[in-house]
Order: sequence, then structure tokens, then C-alpha cells
Amino acid sequence: MFVLGWVADYPDPNNFLDNLFYTGNDNNISRYSNPELDRMLEQAAIEQDDAARLSMYRQAEQLIASDAPCLPLCFGSNYTLVKPYVKDYELSPVGIPNLSQVCVDGGHPVCPQILYSCVLSQALSPGEAAGKPRVPSLTALTSLAHTI
Repeated sequence: MFVLGWVADYPDPNNFLDNLFYTGNDNNISRYSNPELDRMLEQAAIEQDDAARLSMYRQAEQLIASDAPCLPLCFGSNYTLVKPYVKDYELSPVGIPNLSQVCVDGGHPVCPQILYSCVLSQALSPGEAAGKPRVPSLTALTSLAHTI
């Protein structure tokens, strides 16, 4: 028995199914092998129609679940603190933030380097956040990042 963790590099079923269950893959540490699954994964990998491709991967997942080559026992969680005046901050399903729509206090867009300073720093209490002015320029953003 052993513990294995896997985090998606990109949001696609291929990132899990091919890597962890395809016969002979270096990451298939259980050495699970099913020729039917291998054929399904090969076909899904080249399918151009997204709906058909996802359907193929669902079928592959069902086959893997039926064979039970592994037993998932736990799933990790991540927590992100975002200052109250940082708006429209969202994480993708793989945990990578989309910074293109983020703004400070509903105002101007923020460059990613400054945003990371805002997001990763200690969260302010609601009283402190209420008094924050809108940030109109990169100079002001840089100043804000240094004060956070």
C-alpha cells in the first residue's frame, strides 16, 4: 500500500487518465493494464469533436472505476485569501488564477505582479477595506502593493 497524489497540469481528462492508467506510462505506478482502456484512450486523444471526446473519457472512467486499480481515499483542498477590495478574482478548476478580469475596488484592471501582492498578502478586516480608495494608475498600484 502507498499514497499517491496527482494534480492536473491542465484541465483535461487526458491529464489524469492517460498519465495514471494507460499501459506502460511511467506514471502508471500501479502497473494497471487493460487493452480495452488503452484503445479508448488512444481514440479519445485524437477525437476532434469535444462532446464525443468527453463522452469517450467518461466511458474510460467507468471502465477504470469498474476495474478499481486504485482506491481514492482523500482529496486535497486549497484556500485563497483575497483582500475585500480585490474584485473578480477567480481560480480555474486546476487552481490557476485568471487575472485578466481582476480589479481593485471595482475600478481599474490590475497588472498580475501587483495583484499577486494584493492577493497573497494578509487579508484586511472589513473596516479597513471600506476606507480603501479606487486606484487610478500604475503608480498608485505600485504604491498600494508596497503598503500591503
